[in-house]
Amino acid sequence: AYLHFLETLRGIYPEAWLIVVAGPMLSDHYPEGELAWTRSQQDLHWVITARQGAGDEQLLLHRYAPQQGPWGQDFHPTSQTHRAMAVSLVGRLRKVFGW
Repeated sequence: AYLHFLETLRGIYPEAWLIVVAGPMLSDHYPEGELAWTRSQQDLHWVITARQGAGDEQLLLHRYAPQQGPWGQDFHPTSQTHRAMAVSLVGRLRKVFGW
């Protein structure tokens, strides 16, 4: 489904950079035994590789490490975590695009 989503976006925005972001809410600790963070990283790598194999070179994968406490409501990121995420993403974009 994610691969199809990126194909659809590429069809609508043929010259845009697509930033694939792995958020911080997954972890390998919960649900126990699922290795959700590791599996999501493998899946995203596969999707990026598949798109690149189709000739799509304007993709960027940005990963956030699993968040640490304190957590917001229902384990969502706090405003402090959101600020740190923004700083991380902006720093990455500056580095990649030379801003």
